[in-house]
Amino acid sequence: AVLLVPGRPRRLAPVAAMLAIAAVWIVGAARALPAANAIKSARPFCAAVSARLARGGAVASYRLWAWRASYAFYLDRDVPNLEGPEALRDFLSGPGPRLVIVERDHAAEVGAIAGSPALATARIGSGEVALYGVRGAGWQRGQ
Repeated sequence: AVLLVPGRPRRLAPVAAMLAIAAVWIVGAARALPAANAIKSARPFCAAVSARLARGGAVASYRLWAWRASYAFYLDRDVPNLEGPEALRDFLSGPGPRLVIVERDHAAEVGAIAGSPALATARIGSGEVALYGVRGAGWQRGQ
């Protein structure tokens, strides 16, 4: 009301306009970002990975982009990045359940070396990711 009184200084008008714009942006973001997060986030895929691992299992990624940290973050564990077929074979031959996260470009290579089809796949953002693995002590079936 003070802003509309004739003859009064209108110093608060720009501040009020900015607050209104910020409020509209915050409400819009609060509605839109959770929906976008379900599509772009690695969180649901990582929940599926965690469900497949028993205590002591190991997870690695294969030829992922060096700064791809979402898998380690959501799995709350170290996820080493394997850089070639020999490293992949060494990892898969280890004890216990061994899971490998791989993006679409190298999925066929990992599937051939693992000797099995993908255990799970997901779209994350504009890409696709797959999970391959070998069974070992502690593998949880049916998940």
